[in-house]
Amino acid sequence: MNVKQIKILRIQKGWKQIDLAKKTQIDQAQISRLENGHVKNSERYSDRIFKAFGLQEPGEK
Repeated sequence: MNVKQIKILRIQKGWKQIDLAKKTQIDQAQISRLENGHVKNSERYSDRIFKAFGLQEPGEK
C-alpha cells in the first residue's frame, strides 16, 4: 500500500487522521508524515494500517 492509498482509504471510510491513529496505535503526527510522504511506510506501520482497514497484506493467507 502506498501513501496515497492510505489517505484515499482513510477518507473513503470517513475517518480523520486521529481516527486512524487510534485504530492503529500510531501517533497522529506520524500518520500525517506517512500520508505526506515524509516517512516511509515501514513494516510495523503497514501491518497495523492493513488491519485497521480490514485488509490482508499481500502474500498473507
